[in-house]
Amino acid sequence: MKSELDLVREFSELNEAKVDSWGTLPVASEKRFRELKAYFDDLMHRRSSDRIPLADRHETFEVRSAVTGRWRLRIPAAMSLFLCHDDAYAPARSVNFSRGGLFLGSDITLRRGDRMTLYMPNLGRGYESLFETTVDVVWAARDSRATQRGMGVRFEDLQPGAAEQLDDFVVAFLRDRISKSTPVGHRPGWLAERRIIV
Repeated sequence: MKSELDLVREFSELNEAKVDSWGTLPVASEKRFRELKAYFDDLMHRRSSDRIPLADRHETFEVRSAVTGRWRLRIPAAMSLFLCHDDAYAPARSVNFSRGGLFLGSDITLRRGDRMTLYMPNLGRGYESLFETTVDVVWAARDSRATQRGMGVRFEDLQPGAAEQLDDFVVAFLRDRISKSTPVGHRPGWLAERRIIV
């Protein structure tokens, strides 16, 4: 039986393949991607307030070595932050996050290609640490009919320390939510709800 870490690893690999192939996967791989995406989303959101006890978590090195597709693997990470564009500061919030970028929920939306500076407090290093980086707007949801207004942004010109800090944050988030002691098939209702093949 596959573990939660095995399934997250498989999903991250398929996610990378899907992005690399411009969203096109063979039919069987696409079906598996959708199954695993539903599983991953459920796993990440269900445990947003319930962290796995330390004794039941994988070690950091296990998560880091197993889940190699962290560049584009989006985790739900709601946090308040600030952005600065043309010397104007505005509050925003992150909705989801990866090593490569994030989705900013904001009433202010810029155009694709615009650059801004992003300030994120407490990115896994304590409240005194402010993470600052330049981001490019990749897409924007301005329409009032959109589910959520905001912008998809990509991290640019990351310093080596900043890239490591982002990666550490993603790995720590995954570690908090992936159990090593609960096989997937033993989680009540999961197989019946999702019909995932393990």
